[in-house]
Amino acid sequence: MLPVVLQPNPLTAASLAQACLSPASASTLRFSIYDISIRNAWVDGRRVFSAEYHFDDESFEKARRLITQGVSDVKTSLKQKNYMYARQRLGETMHTLQDFYSHSNWIELGNRSPYSTLITPSQPFENLADVSTPTCRSCDIDCTNNILEPIITQKKLTSGYFSLTSSKKPAGGRTPGGLVQKEPPLYQRKEDEGDDCGLPLHVGGSAVEVVSSYRYLGVHLSNNLTWSNNTSSLVRKAHQQLYFLRGLRRAGLGSPVLTSFYRCVVESVLCSSISAWHGSCSAADRKALQRVVKAAQRSVGVSLPTTTDIYTSRCRKRATCIMKDPTHPAHSLFVPVPSGRRLRSGKCKTSRLRSSFIPEAVRLLNAT
Repeated sequence: MLPVVLQPNPLTAASLAQACLSPASASTLRFSIYDISIRNAWVDGRRVFSAEYHFDDESFEKARRLITQGVSDVKTSLKQKNYMYARQRLGETMHTLQDFYSHSNWIELGNRSPYSTLITPSQPFENLADVSTPTCRSCDIDCTNNILEPIITQKKLTSGYFSLTSSKKPAGGRTPGGLVQKEPPLYQRKEDEGDDCGLPLHVGGSAVEVVSSYRYLGVHLSNNLTWSNNTSSLVRKAHQQLYFLRGLRRAGLGSPVLTSFYRCVVESVLCSSISAWHGSCSAADRKALQRVVKAAQRSVGVSLPTTTDIYTSRCRKRATCIMKDPTHPAHSLFVPVPSGRRLRSGKCKTSRLRSSFIPEAVRLLNAT
C-alpha cells in the first residue's frame, strides 16, 4: 500500500507540521520560522553597505563564499546541536542567496531554474560582466528594461549597485543595475577655515589635515569633544531600522518576536559603543536617543529599557571584565581601598572627565 502524502494548503507552520504528521510541533516550528526570518531581515539592517551580502557591485565570488561558509556553519551547528546558531546562520545565508535572484539579471537572461554554481565552489562563474563594463542606462525611479542590449545578447551575468544617497551611475565608466553605493565619508572637512586648532602636525614631511570630525570604529569623534554628530548618526540609522520593525508588526508578529528584532537590529545600532560616549552626552542628545526607544515601544507593545539603563548595565559589565583581566591596560585604574569593599575614586577637575567611562564605572561599582 502506497503511503499517503499530505499536501499543506495553504502553506503555514500548522499545515506543514500536520503534513509532517506532527501537529503538536506547530508552535515550535512557527518560532523557528520567526527566528530564521528575523535573522534574514537582520542582514539588511547590519550589512546594508556590504556588497557581498547582497550580490551587489559584481561581487559574485565573495557572495558565493558567504553562502558556502553559511551552509557549512549550519551543518556544523546541527551536528553540535547548537540549533539557535544554526537557525541564525540559515537566515543570513538565505538572505544572500535570495538577493542573487533579485539583484542580478539572472531572470532577465531567460533562466527559470536555480543556479547550482552558487552552492558549488568547484564550478566557476561563467560569462560575468566586468566591474568596468557598462551594463545599463541611467534611471531615476523606474529602472525597468534599462539593461544594455549587448549585455542581453552576450548573455553576461551582472548585478546592481546600491546607495541610500544617489541614483546616478558610479564614476569611472561603471554602470549600475540599480542605485550606486556610496560609503559615508570617513571624516568631514572643517567649513570654518578661520577656526585654528594650533600648529599643523607634519608626518613624513606632509601636513596632517585638520578635520572637524572623524569616524573611527563606527563612532564619530568631534574636535570640540561633543557627541552631537555621533548621536545624530546613530539616531538616523536607528530610525531606518524602525521601518522594518513596523513592517513586522503589520505582519501580525507577537511582542516576543518584535522585542527580539528590536534588540538585535535597532538597539544594537542605537547603543553601539555606548559606554564610551553616553556619559558625556548632552541632555538634548539623550532625549533624541530616548525618542527612538519610545517609538519602538509603540510598535513592540511592551516596555523597553532606556538608553541610560543600558549604559549603566554595560558600564558595570565592562568594568567588571577589566578588573578580572590583569593584562588589560585599564586594569590598574580600578584600585580598591584598603578595606577592599570599594574602589578608589580619582580626582576629576572637569565635568567632562567626571562623566567619562573610568570615573563613571567606579561610581557605579561603588554604588552596588
